[in-house]
Amino acid sequence: MALVHSHPGGLPWLSEADRRLQVQSDLPWWLVCRGAIHKFRCVPHLTGRRFEHGVTDCYTLFRDAYHLAGIEMPDFHRGDDWWRHGQNLYLDNLEATGLYQVPLSSAQPGDVLLCCFGSSVPNHAAIYCGDGELLHHIPEQLSKRERYTDKWQRRTHSLWRHREWHASAFTGICNDLAAASTFV
Repeated sequence: MALVHSHPGGLPWLSEADRRLQVQSDLPWWLVCRGAIHKFRCVPHLTGRRFEHGVTDCYTLFRDAYHLAGIEMPDFHRGDDWWRHGQNLYLDNLEATGLYQVPLSSAQPGDVLLCCFGSSVPNHAAIYCGDGELLHHIPEQLSKRERYTDKWQRRTHSLWRHREWHASAFTGICNDLAAASTFV
């Protein structure tokens, strides 16, 4: 079962009100826009999530944010502490999933920051939101927006952008962030 509605002449992303209602309904929503159907599975709001490695972690947040922006990322098994067991899951998989590395100086909203969080290999992903903010999820904390301070800049390994990304896609992420901040 899914809820189907349209945005005639509008944008192919769920609006702030759509996201609020989708989370309340717990249903997939299909959006008809400009002659195409855009399917959105019901994902929790991007902020305020509890951390559980491999279930609701930084990769899940990145994957769900991109889903709301209209880009599907694969899910894959990731054992706890994979970075301590010789694996390098981000660098081994990002290019195959459509991302390419860009200079940090060209950061745009929606780009993915890879960080080394207590590790020599990148083991943490964050979404750059622009205006010196990032969206991320670290262990023992709720997912949140946070300033991209020196602390995170020192931990940054690299910056990545999806081949299908365009600036207006960030609208889908922003609409969820706004819906979550006004959610009651």
